Amino acid sequence: PIPSSNDNLNFTVDANPNSASRECIITVTGPSNGSGLPLQAVLTVTQEGLGSPVIELMTENIPVSKEAQTATAAYIKKNSATVVTALQSKPSWITAFSVNDATGIISITVDENTSLNSRTATLSLKAELGNEVLIYPINVIQDGVGMYSLDLSTENFRAEAAATGVNAELVAG
Repeated sequence: PIPSSNDNLNFTVDANPNSASRECIITVTGPSNGSGLPLQAVLTVTQEGLGSPVIELMTENIPVSKEAQTATAAYIKKNSATVVTALQSKPSWITAFSVNDATGIISITVDENTSLNSRTATLSLKAELGNEVLIYPINVIQDGVGMYSLDLSTENFRAEAAATGVNAELVAG
């Protein structure tokens, strides 16, 4: 049959799993209009993408004191379809690392730090949307049991011309 101006062109597209939009060009060719050339229509179909799995961390550094405890931090999804999970690669002193994707809360549980020095670990959140994955690092910094610093509240130290020592007070921090 000869198509008329009232005919419809129907087509179906699959869901776009990509973050970016995509485009398809459809060419429809009909019978000649009497000039010997066929009628042609070119249609461009653009399908929006999902967007990027972007999240905004409220902090990239989570400081915790030397005691065993659970600390929390938050994030906001820029696209509600993004799925956020905690990658479980962590040092043994971090006993739990989880994400509540519904609330945007990150929970980290640490053992007591019995060392004099602080310790740091970098954990990772995975944000997925369609077939795109982004990794977000989070640093956990735990205090040690005793850090020492010099109290240099006295700006000038006096020393004799002869070899002598200068005393500075060591204050536990």
